[in-house]
Amino acid sequence: MELPSLWKANVCAFSVIFLVAVSVALWQTHYVNKIFLQEAQDHARLAAQIARINAENAVMAKRTSQQIVATFLKSQARFIRYLQNVEPFTPEEIWAFAKESGLSGVSIVDGNNGTITESREGWISEPVKRLCDKKRGLILLSNEKLFVFVSPWQKDGLCIVTGIDASNILEIQRKISLENTLRQIARLSGVKYARVFSKEEACRQKNGWGCPENCDHKKSTRLLNTVQGPVVQVEFPISMDKILVLGMDASTLEKKQRNIWALLIIFSVLLFVSGGAVTWLLYKHQKNYIQRLNEYEKRLLMEKHEASLGRSAATIAHEVRNPLNAVSMGIQRLLLERKGLSESNQEMLVLMKREIERTEAIVSGLLEYARPSRMDKREVSLKPIIREALVSAQERKNARNIAVKMKAKDEGRILGDKQLLRQLFENLFVNCFEAQPGGGEVGIEIERQGDRIKILVSNRGKLPGEDELKKLFEPYFTTKTKGTGLGLAICQKIVKAHGGKIGARVQDDTFVVEITLPTGEGK
Repeated sequence: MELPSLWKANVCAFSVIFLVAVSVALWQTHYVNKIFLQEAQDHARLAAQIARINAENAVMAKRTSQQIVATFLKSQARFIRYLQNVEPFTPEEIWAFAKESGLSGVSIVDGNNGTITESREGWISEPVKRLCDKKRGLILLSNEKLFVFVSPWQKDGLCIVTGIDASNILEIQRKISLENTLRQIARLSGVKYARVFSKEEACRQKNGWGCPENCDHKKSTRLLNTVQGPVVQVEFPISMDKILVLGMDASTLEKKQRNIWALLIIFSVLLFVSGGAVTWLLYKHQKNYIQRLNEYEKRLLMEKHEASLGRSAATIAHEVRNPLNAVSMGIQRLLLERKGLSESNQEMLVLMKREIERTEAIVSGLLEYARPSRMDKREVSLKPIIREALVSAQERKNARNIAVKMKAKDEGRILGDKQLLRQLFENLFVNCFEAQPGGGEVGIEIERQGDRIKILVSNRGKLPGEDELKKLFEPYFTTKTKGTGLGLAICQKIVKAHGGKIGARVQDDTFVVEITLPTGEGK
Protein backbone atom coordinates (compact mmCIF):
# COMPACT_ATOMS: atom_id res chain seq x y z
CA MET A 1 0.00 0.00 0.00
CA GLU A 2 1.46 3.31 -1.09
CA LEU A 3 1.36 6.15 1.44
CA PRO A 4 2.73 9.70 1.23
CA SER A 5 6.40 9.62 2.30
CA LEU A 6 6.49 11.66 5.49
CA TRP A 7 10.27 11.42 5.70
CA LYS A 8 10.61 12.83 2.17
CA ALA A 9 8.29 15.69 3.09
CA ASN A 10 10.40 16.22 6.21
CA VAL A 11 13.59 16.36 4.11
CA CYS A 12 11.93 18.93 1.83
CA ALA A 13 10.82 20.97 4.85
CA PHE A 14 14.31 21.00 6.37
CA SER A 15 15.81 21.84 2.97
CA VAL A 16 13.45 24.83 2.72
CA ILE A 17 14.46 25.90 6.25
CA PHE A 18 18.14 25.61 5.26
CA LEU A 19 17.60 27.69 2.12
CA VAL A 20 15.72 30.29 4.16
CA ALA A 21 18.61 30.36 6.67
CA VAL A 22 21.15 30.85 3.85
CA SER A 23 18.97 33.61 2.36
CA VAL A 24 18.74 35.32 5.75
CA ALA A 25 22.52 35.06 6.19
CA LEU A 26 23.09 36.58 2.74
CA TRP A 27 20.59 39.36 3.50
CA GLN A 28 22.21 40.05 6.88
CA THR A 29 25.66 40.17 5.24
CA HIS A 30 24.38 42.60 2.62
CA TYR A 31 22.62 44.69 5.27
CA VAL A 32 25.70 44.80 7.53
CA ASN A 33 27.85 45.84 4.54
CA LYS A 34 25.37 48.53 3.60
CA ILE A 35 25.13 49.92 7.14
CA PHE A 36 28.91 49.80 7.65
CA LEU A 37 29.61 51.56 4.33
CA GLN A 38 26.95 54.16 5.13
CA GLU A 39 28.56 54.77 8.53
CA ALA A 40 31.97 55.02 6.86
CA GLN A 41 30.58 57.63 4.44
CA ASP A 42 29.02 59.55 7.35
CA HIS A 43 32.33 59.48 9.25
CA ALA A 44 34.18 60.61 6.13
CA ARG A 45 31.68 63.43 5.60
CA LEU A 46 32.13 64.52 9.22
CA ALA A 47 35.92 64.27 8.98
CA ALA A 48 35.86 66.25 5.71
CA GLN A 49 33.77 68.99 7.32
CA ILE A 50 36.13 69.09 10.30
CA ALA A 51 39.15 69.23 7.99
CA ARG A 52 37.56 71.94 5.84
CA ILE A 53 36.58 74.08 8.83
CA ASN A 54 40.00 73.55 10.40
CA ALA A 55 41.73 74.45 7.18
CA GLU A 56 39.68 77.63 6.84
CA ASN A 57 40.40 78.48 10.48
CA ALA A 58 44.10 77.77 9.97
CA VAL A 59 44.25 80.09 6.96
CA MET A 60 42.32 82.77 8.81
CA ALA A 61 44.47 82.37 11.94
CA LYS A 62 47.65 82.55 9.87
CA ARG A 63 46.50 85.66 8.06
CA THR A 64 45.29 87.31 11.29
CA SER A 65 48.44 86.48 13.23
CA GLN A 66 50.61 87.78 10.43
CA GLN A 67 48.57 90.98 10.23
CA ILE A 68 48.93 91.50 13.98
CA VAL A 69 52.68 90.85 13.87
CA ALA A 70 53.09 93.05 10.80
CA THR A 71 51.13 95.89 12.46
CA PHE A 72 53.17 95.59 15.66
CA LEU A 73 56.56 95.47 13.92
CA LYS A 74 55.56 98.28 11.56
CA SER A 75 54.58 100.54 14.45
CA GLN A 76 57.84 99.74 16.22
CA ALA A 77 59.84 100.51 13.06
CA ARG A 78 57.97 103.80 12.63
CA PHE A 79 58.70 104.79 16.26
CA ILE A 80 62.38 103.83 15.91
CA ARG A 81 62.58 105.89 12.73
CA TYR A 82 61.14 108.88 14.57
CA LEU A 83 63.55 108.58 17.49
CA GLN A 84 66.49 108.02 15.15
CA ASN A 85 65.69 111.26 13.33
CA VAL A 86 65.50 113.08 16.67
CA GLU A 87 68.71 111.64 18.03
CA PRO A 88 70.60 108.69 16.62
CA PHE A 89 70.64 105.46 18.72
CA THR A 90 73.81 104.04 20.17
CA PRO A 91 74.14 100.19 20.10
CA GLU A 92 73.47 100.06 23.83
CA GLU A 93 70.34 102.18 23.50
CA ILE A 94 68.91 100.19 20.62
CA TRP A 95 69.60 96.94 22.54
CA ALA A 96 67.74 98.27 25.60
CA PHE A 97 64.85 99.42 23.38
CA ALA A 98 64.55 95.99 21.70
CA LYS A 99 64.59 94.21 25.04
CA GLU A 100 62.00 96.54 26.53
CA SER A 101 59.72 96.23 23.46
CA GLY A 102 59.96 92.39 23.30
CA LEU A 103 61.75 92.44 19.95
CA SER A 104 64.28 89.81 18.95
CA GLY A 105 66.40 92.43 17.26
CA VAL A 106 66.55 95.83 15.56
CA SER A 107 68.81 97.04 12.75
CA ILE A 108 69.05 100.68 11.55
CA VAL A 109 70.69 101.19 8.17
CA ASP A 110 71.72 104.81 7.47
CA GLY A 111 72.15 105.23 3.75
CA ASN A 112 73.53 108.74 4.14
CA ASN A 113 76.74 107.71 5.90
CA GLY A 114 76.60 103.96 5.24
CA THR A 115 76.42 102.93 8.93
CA ILE A 116 74.42 100.06 10.43
CA THR A 117 73.35 100.15 14.07
CA GLU A 118 72.13 96.80 15.52
CA SER A 119 70.71 95.78 18.90
CA ARG A 120 72.80 92.62 18.76
CA GLU A 121 75.28 91.63 16.15
CA GLY A 122 74.22 88.57 14.20
CA TRP A 123 70.64 88.48 15.49
CA ILE A 124 69.60 87.83 11.89
CA SER A 125 71.44 85.61 9.43
CA GLU A 126 70.41 87.56 6.34
CA PRO A 127 72.54 90.65 5.39
CA VAL A 128 70.48 93.62 6.52
CA LYS A 129 71.61 95.82 3.63
CA ARG A 130 70.40 93.23 1.10
CA LEU A 131 67.03 92.93 2.83
CA CYS A 132 66.58 96.70 2.64
CA ASP A 133 67.38 96.69 -1.04
CA LYS A 134 65.19 93.75 -2.07
CA LYS A 135 62.46 93.20 0.51
CA ARG A 136 59.75 95.16 2.17
CA GLY A 137 56.99 94.39 4.63
CA LEU A 138 56.68 91.23 6.77
CA ILE A 139 59.00 88.29 6.09
CA LEU A 140 59.04 84.82 7.80
CA LEU A 141 62.47 83.31 8.26
CA SER A 142 61.40 79.71 8.95
CA ASN A 143 64.88 78.39 9.77
CA GLU A 144 65.40 81.03 12.45
CA LYS A 145 61.72 81.10 13.49
CA LEU A 146 61.64 84.88 13.10
CA PHE A 147 59.12 87.34 11.78
CA VAL A 148 61.03 90.26 10.23
CA PHE A 149 59.52 93.54 9.10
CA VAL A 150 61.46 95.65 6.60
CA SER A 151 60.59 99.36 6.63
CA PRO A 152 62.11 100.42 3.27
CA TRP A 153 64.18 103.44 2.39
CA GLN A 154 62.53 106.80 2.80
CA LYS A 155 63.51 110.46 2.31
CA ASP A 156 65.47 110.42 5.56
CA GLY A 157 67.79 107.82 4.05
CA LEU A 158 66.94 105.23 6.75
CA CYS A 159 65.88 101.56 6.44
CA ILE A 160 64.56 99.99 9.64
CA VAL A 161 64.50 96.17 10.14
CA THR A 162 62.67 94.82 13.21
CA GLY A 163 62.20 91.20 14.22
CA ILE A 164 60.19 89.15 16.72
CA ASP A 165 60.32 85.49 17.80
CA ALA A 166 57.83 83.42 15.72
CA SER A 167 58.09 80.10 17.72
CA ASN A 168 54.77 80.40 19.57
CA ILE A 169 52.88 81.64 16.54
CA LEU A 170 54.33 78.87 14.35
CA GLU A 171 53.40 76.30 17.01
CA ILE A 172 49.82 77.58 17.07
CA GLN A 173 49.70 77.46 13.29
CA ARG A 174 51.10 73.90 13.32
CA LYS A 175 48.47 72.71 15.80
CA ILE A 176 45.58 74.13 13.81
CA SER A 177 47.08 73.15 10.44
CA LEU A 178 45.35 70.66 8.10
CA GLU A 179 48.21 68.17 8.42
CA ASN A 180 47.90 68.07 12.20
CA THR A 181 44.13 67.78 11.93
CA LEU A 182 44.56 64.75 9.66
CA ARG A 183 47.00 63.19 12.14
CA GLN A 184 44.50 63.65 14.94
CA ILE A 185 41.70 62.16 12.83
CA ALA A 186 43.93 59.17 12.01
CA ARG A 187 44.38 58.52 15.74
CA LEU A 188 40.65 58.17 16.31
CA SER A 189 39.30 54.70 17.06
CA GLY A 190 38.31 52.85 13.90
CA VAL A 191 40.36 55.11 11.56
CA LYS A 192 43.37 53.61 9.80
CA TYR A 193 44.55 56.70 7.91
CA ALA A 194 43.46 60.17 6.80
CA ARG A 195 45.17 61.83 3.84
CA VAL A 196 44.58 64.74 1.49
CA PHE A 197 45.35 64.48 -2.21
CA SER A 198 44.78 66.68 -5.14
CA LYS A 199 41.90 65.67 -7.34
CA GLU A 200 44.26 64.59 -10.11
CA GLU A 201 46.41 62.50 -7.77
CA ALA A 202 43.37 60.79 -6.24
CA CYS A 203 42.12 59.82 -9.71
CA ARG A 204 45.59 58.59 -10.68
CA GLN A 205 45.73 56.30 -7.66
CA LYS A 206 42.33 54.91 -8.58
CA ASN A 207 42.62 54.36 -12.33
CA GLY A 208 46.31 54.82 -13.00
CA TRP A 209 46.06 57.71 -15.46
CA GLY A 210 44.23 60.70 -13.98
CA CYS A 211 40.86 62.40 -13.87
CA PRO A 212 38.33 62.65 -16.65
CA GLU A 213 36.45 65.90 -16.95
CA ASN A 214 33.40 64.53 -15.12
CA CYS A 215 35.33 62.80 -12.33
CA ASP A 216 33.08 62.53 -9.25
CA HIS A 217 34.37 61.55 -5.79
CA LYS A 218 31.22 62.12 -3.83
CA LYS A 219 30.26 58.43 -3.77
CA SER A 220 33.69 56.81 -3.98
CA THR A 221 33.62 54.06 -1.34
CA ARG A 222 35.67 50.86 -1.67
CA LEU A 223 36.47 47.83 0.49
CA LEU A 224 40.22 47.14 0.27
CA ASN A 225 42.49 44.43 1.66
CA THR A 226 45.70 46.10 2.82
CA VAL A 227 48.76 44.98 4.80
CA GLN A 228 47.09 46.62 7.80
CA GLY A 229 43.97 44.50 7.33
CA PRO A 230 40.59 45.12 5.66
CA VAL A 231 39.85 48.83 5.13
CA VAL A 232 36.85 50.75 3.84
CA GLN A 233 38.30 53.67 1.90
CA VAL A 234 36.08 56.71 1.38
CA GLU A 235 37.05 59.69 -0.80
CA PHE A 236 35.34 62.99 0.01
CA PRO A 237 35.99 66.43 -1.51
CA ILE A 238 36.94 69.17 0.92
CA SER A 239 37.54 71.86 -1.71
CA MET A 240 37.43 72.35 -5.44
CA ASP A 241 40.76 70.58 -5.97
CA LYS A 242 41.38 68.68 -2.70
CA ILE A 243 40.15 65.18 -1.84
CA LEU A 244 40.09 63.71 1.67
CA VAL A 245 40.90 59.97 1.60
CA LEU A 246 39.73 58.33 4.83
CA GLY A 247 40.54 54.68 5.60
CA MET A 248 38.12 53.11 8.11
CA ASP A 249 39.00 49.88 9.93
CA ALA A 250 36.81 47.13 8.43
CA SER A 251 37.88 44.38 10.85
CA THR A 252 34.59 44.79 12.75
CA LEU A 253 32.72 44.31 9.47
CA GLU A 254 34.76 41.21 8.72
CA LYS A 255 34.16 39.93 12.26
CA LYS A 256 30.41 40.46 11.94
CA GLN A 257 30.41 38.65 8.60
CA ARG A 258 32.37 35.73 10.11
CA ASN A 259 29.93 35.61 13.03
CA ILE A 260 26.97 35.52 10.66
CA TRP A 261 28.43 32.62 8.65
CA ALA A 262 29.64 30.85 11.80
CA LEU A 263 26.10 31.01 13.19
CA LEU A 264 24.81 29.74 9.84
CA ILE A 265 27.23 26.79 9.95
CA ILE A 266 26.27 25.96 13.55
CA PHE A 267 22.59 26.28 12.69
CA SER A 268 23.09 24.13 9.58
CA VAL A 269 24.87 21.40 11.55
CA LEU A 270 22.13 21.40 14.20
CA LEU A 271 19.51 21.48 11.44
CA PHE A 272 21.07 18.55 9.58
CA VAL A 273 21.54 16.52 12.77
CA SER A 274 18.02 17.17 14.06
CA GLY A 275 16.56 16.88 10.56
CA GLY A 276 18.38 13.60 9.98
CA ALA A 277 17.20 12.23 13.33
CA VAL A 278 13.60 13.32 12.76
CA THR A 279 13.68 12.01 9.18
CA TRP A 280 15.06 8.67 10.33
CA LEU A 281 12.40 8.42 13.07
CA LEU A 282 9.65 9.32 10.58
CA TYR A 283 11.04 6.80 8.09
CA LYS A 284 11.12 4.05 10.73
CA HIS A 285 7.67 5.00 12.01
CA GLN A 286 6.17 5.00 8.52
CA LYS A 287 7.95 1.78 7.62
CA ASN A 288 6.60 0.09 10.76
CA TYR A 289 3.16 1.54 10.13
CA ILE A 290 3.10 0.25 6.55
CA GLN A 291 4.42 -3.11 7.74
CA ARG A 292 1.67 -3.35 10.38
CA LEU A 293 -0.89 -2.27 7.81
CA ASN A 294 0.31 -4.92 5.36
CA GLU A 295 0.27 -7.54 8.11
CA TYR A 296 -3.25 -6.49 9.04
CA GLU A 297 -4.33 -6.76 5.40
CA LYS A 298 -2.71 -10.19 5.14
CA ARG A 299 -4.37 -11.30 8.37
CA LEU A 300 -7.73 -9.99 7.16
CA LEU A 301 -7.25 -11.75 3.83
CA MET A 302 -6.26 -14.95 5.64
CA GLU A 303 -9.34 -14.77 7.86
CA LYS A 304 -11.51 -14.34 4.78
CA HIS A 305 -9.69 -17.23 3.15
CA GLU A 306 -10.11 -19.43 6.21
CA ALA A 307 -13.79 -18.56 6.46
CA SER A 308 -14.24 -19.45 2.80
CA LEU A 309 -12.16 -22.56 3.32
CA GLY A 310 -14.33 -23.55 6.29
CA ARG A 311 -17.44 -23.37 4.16
CA SER A 312 -15.70 -25.28 1.36
CA ALA A 313 -14.45 -27.90 3.83
CA ALA A 314 -17.96 -28.49 5.18
CA THR A 315 -19.22 -28.98 1.64
CA ILE A 316 -16.33 -31.29 0.80
CA ALA A 317 -16.91 -33.28 3.97
CA HIS A 318 -20.56 -33.71 3.10
CA GLU A 319 -20.15 -34.31 -0.65
CA VAL A 320 -16.91 -36.32 -0.65
CA ARG A 321 -16.75 -38.21 2.64
CA ASN A 322 -20.08 -39.98 2.25
CA PRO A 323 -19.24 -41.41 -1.24
CA LEU A 324 -15.74 -42.26 0.02
CA ASN A 325 -17.21 -44.17 2.96
CA ALA A 326 -19.51 -46.10 0.63
CA VAL A 327 -16.63 -46.92 -1.73
CA SER A 328 -14.39 -47.85 1.21
CA MET A 329 -17.04 -50.20 2.63
CA GLY A 330 -17.47 -51.82 -0.79
CA ILE A 331 -13.76 -52.38 -1.16
CA GLN A 332 -13.53 -53.86 2.35
CA ARG A 333 -16.35 -56.31 1.50
CA LEU A 334 -14.64 -57.29 -1.72
CA LEU A 335 -11.42 -57.86 0.19
CA LEU A 336 -13.30 -60.11 2.67
CA GLU A 337 -14.74 -62.11 -0.27
CA ARG A 338 -11.57 -62.12 -2.38
CA LYS A 339 -11.21 -65.88 -2.74
CA GLY A 340 -12.56 -65.87 -6.27
CA LEU A 341 -10.46 -62.88 -7.35
CA SER A 342 -7.17 -63.03 -9.14
CA GLU A 343 -4.04 -61.84 -7.42
CA SER A 344 -3.78 -58.75 -9.60
CA ASN A 345 -7.36 -57.75 -8.75
CA GLN A 346 -6.67 -58.21 -5.07
CA GLU A 347 -3.60 -55.92 -5.34
CA MET A 348 -5.75 -53.36 -7.16
CA LEU A 349 -8.31 -53.45 -4.35
CA VAL A 350 -5.57 -52.93 -1.74
CA LEU A 351 -4.19 -49.97 -3.75
CA MET A 352 -7.67 -48.45 -4.06
CA LYS A 353 -8.20 -48.79 -0.32
CA ARG A 354 -4.85 -47.08 0.38
CA GLU A 355 -5.70 -44.18 -1.93
CA ILE A 356 -9.14 -43.83 -0.36
CA GLU A 357 -7.45 -43.65 3.06
CA ARG A 358 -5.06 -40.99 1.72
CA THR A 359 -8.00 -39.01 0.32
CA GLU A 360 -9.74 -39.35 3.69
CA ALA A 361 -6.60 -38.00 5.37
CA ILE A 362 -6.57 -34.97 3.04
CA VAL A 363 -10.22 -34.23 3.78
CA SER A 364 -9.58 -34.64 7.52
CA GLY A 365 -6.58 -32.30 7.35
CA LEU A 366 -8.59 -29.74 5.44
CA LEU A 367 -11.38 -29.88 8.02
CA GLU A 368 -8.87 -29.67 10.84
CA TYR A 369 -7.20 -26.55 9.32
CA ALA A 370 -10.51 -24.86 8.60
CA ARG A 371 -12.08 -25.66 11.99
CA PRO A 372 -11.76 -22.84 14.59
CA SER A 373 -9.32 -23.77 17.36
CA ARG A 374 -11.03 -24.47 20.64
CA MET A 375 -8.50 -23.81 23.37
CA ASP A 376 -8.46 -25.59 26.71
CA LYS A 377 -5.64 -23.60 28.30
CA ARG A 378 -4.01 -25.06 31.36
CA GLU A 379 -0.57 -24.92 32.88
CA VAL A 380 1.47 -27.51 31.00
CA SER A 381 5.13 -28.45 30.60
CA LEU A 382 6.44 -28.53 27.04
CA LYS A 383 9.27 -31.01 27.67
CA PRO A 384 7.07 -34.10 28.28
CA ILE A 385 4.64 -33.00 25.53
CA ILE A 386 7.53 -32.86 23.07
CA ARG A 387 8.69 -36.32 24.14
CA GLU A 388 5.18 -37.79 23.61
CA ALA A 389 4.89 -36.11 20.18
CA LEU A 390 8.34 -37.42 19.24
CA VAL A 391 7.42 -41.03 20.10
CA SER A 392 4.12 -40.77 18.24
CA ALA A 393 5.83 -39.37 15.13
CA GLN A 394 8.50 -42.09 15.23
CA GLU A 395 5.82 -44.77 15.35
CA ARG A 396 3.88 -43.19 12.50
CA LYS A 397 6.91 -42.93 10.24
CA ASN A 398 8.89 -45.87 11.61
CA ALA A 399 11.85 -43.49 12.00
CA ARG A 400 14.08 -45.61 14.20
CA ASN A 401 17.14 -44.79 12.08
CA ILE A 402 17.03 -41.06 12.99
CA ALA A 403 18.92 -39.87 16.08
CA VAL A 404 17.28 -37.31 18.33
CA LYS A 405 19.28 -34.85 20.47
CA MET A 406 17.32 -32.84 23.00
CA LYS A 407 18.86 -29.96 24.96
CA ALA A 408 16.37 -28.66 27.49
CA LYS A 409 17.55 -25.73 29.65
CA ASP A 410 14.02 -25.30 31.00
CA GLU A 411 10.91 -27.44 31.45
CA GLY A 412 8.99 -24.90 29.39
CA ARG A 413 5.99 -24.34 31.60
CA ILE A 414 3.32 -22.31 29.83
CA LEU A 415 -0.44 -21.82 29.68
CA GLY A 416 -1.62 -23.82 26.68
CA ASP A 417 -3.75 -26.59 25.19
CA LYS A 418 -1.92 -29.87 25.64
CA GLN A 419 -3.56 -31.67 22.69
CA LEU A 420 -2.96 -28.81 20.25
CA LEU A 421 0.66 -28.46 21.38
CA ARG A 422 1.21 -32.18 20.95
CA GLN A 423 -0.26 -31.97 17.43
CA LEU A 424 2.04 -28.99 16.71
CA PHE A 425 5.24 -30.83 17.60
CA GLU A 426 4.10 -34.13 16.09
CA ASN A 427 3.56 -32.39 12.73
CA LEU A 428 7.03 -30.83 12.97
CA PHE A 429 8.71 -34.16 13.79
CA VAL A 430 6.86 -35.92 10.98
CA ASN A 431 8.22 -33.33 8.55
CA CYS A 432 11.73 -33.82 9.97
CA PHE A 433 11.53 -37.60 9.50
CA GLU A 434 10.08 -37.32 6.00
CA ALA A 435 12.92 -34.93 5.03
CA GLN A 436 15.49 -37.61 6.02
CA PRO A 437 14.25 -40.92 4.60
CA GLY A 438 17.74 -42.38 4.64
CA GLY A 439 18.36 -41.53 8.29
CA GLY A 440 19.83 -38.52 10.01
CA GLU A 441 19.46 -36.38 13.09
CA VAL A 442 16.84 -34.15 14.70
CA GLY A 443 17.87 -31.46 17.19
CA ILE A 444 15.55 -30.06 19.85
CA GLU A 445 16.37 -27.10 22.14
CA ILE A 446 14.20 -25.58 24.87
CA GLU A 447 15.16 -22.41 26.75
CA ARG A 448 13.50 -19.61 28.64
CA GLN A 449 13.86 -15.98 27.50
CA GLY A 450 12.16 -13.70 30.00
CA ASP A 451 8.42 -14.29 29.81
CA ARG A 452 8.69 -16.48 26.69
CA ILE A 453 9.81 -20.02 25.89
CA LYS A 454 11.88 -20.59 22.75
CA ILE A 455 11.90 -24.00 21.03
CA LEU A 456 14.25 -24.86 18.14
CA VAL A 457 13.64 -27.95 15.97
CA SER A 458 16.36 -28.66 13.39
CA ASN A 459 17.32 -31.31 10.85
CA ARG A 460 19.88 -31.79 8.07
CA GLY A 461 17.50 -33.19 5.50
CA LYS A 462 16.39 -31.58 2.26
CA LEU A 463 16.87 -27.80 2.52
CA PRO A 464 14.24 -25.46 1.05
CA GLY A 465 15.27 -22.55 -1.14
CA GLU A 466 14.93 -18.88 -0.22
CA ASP A 467 11.64 -18.48 -2.10
CA GLU A 468 10.31 -21.73 -0.61
CA LEU A 469 11.10 -20.50 2.92
CA LYS A 470 8.71 -17.58 2.45
CA LYS A 471 5.84 -19.94 1.49
CA LEU A 472 6.39 -22.83 3.91
CA PHE A 473 3.52 -21.86 6.24
CA GLU A 474 1.02 -21.17 3.46
CA PRO A 475 -1.82 -23.71 3.06
CA TYR A 476 -1.33 -26.37 0.35
CA PHE A 477 2.32 -25.44 -0.22
CA THR A 478 4.67 -28.43 0.03
CA THR A 479 8.15 -29.37 -1.17
CA LYS A 480 7.34 -33.12 -0.99
CA THR A 481 6.03 -35.27 -3.82
CA LYS A 482 3.35 -36.56 -1.47
CA GLY A 483 1.62 -34.39 1.07
CA THR A 484 -1.32 -32.10 1.60
CA GLY A 485 0.69 -28.94 2.32
CA LEU A 486 -1.35 -28.34 5.47
CA GLY A 487 1.02 -29.62 8.17
CA LEU A 488 3.06 -26.45 8.72
CA ALA A 489 0.00 -24.25 8.10
CA ILE A 490 -1.76 -26.06 10.96
CA CYS A 491 1.40 -25.62 13.09
CA GLN A 492 1.33 -21.86 12.45
CA LYS A 493 -2.37 -21.70 13.33
CA ILE A 494 -1.77 -23.48 16.64
CA VAL A 495 1.20 -21.23 17.52
CA LYS A 496 -0.78 -18.08 16.76
CA ALA A 497 -3.71 -19.40 18.82
CA HIS A 498 -1.28 -19.51 21.78
CA GLY A 499 -0.08 -15.91 21.09
CA GLY A 500 3.33 -17.08 19.84
CA LYS A 501 5.44 -16.83 16.69
CA ILE A 502 6.86 -19.43 14.34
CA GLY A 503 9.52 -19.02 11.66
CA ALA A 504 11.94 -21.06 9.57
CA ARG A 505 15.47 -20.48 8.34
CA VAL A 506 18.48 -22.29 6.92
CA GLN A 507 21.56 -21.94 9.08
CA ASP A 508 24.89 -23.76 8.60
CA ASP A 509 23.30 -26.28 6.18
CA THR A 510 20.61 -27.01 8.75
CA PHE A 511 16.89 -26.39 8.45
CA VAL A 512 15.70 -24.73 11.69
CA VAL A 513 12.14 -24.03 12.83
CA GLU A 514 11.99 -21.51 15.71
CA ILE A 515 8.91 -21.24 17.93
CA THR A 516 8.40 -18.71 20.73
CA LEU A 517 5.45 -19.12 23.09
CA PRO A 518 4.42 -16.81 25.94
CA THR A 519 4.54 -18.35 29.42
CA GLY A 520 1.27 -16.67 30.36
CA GLU A 521 2.62 -15.62 33.74
CA GLY A 522 0.67 -12.85 35.44
CA LYS A 523 -2.47 -13.60 33.48
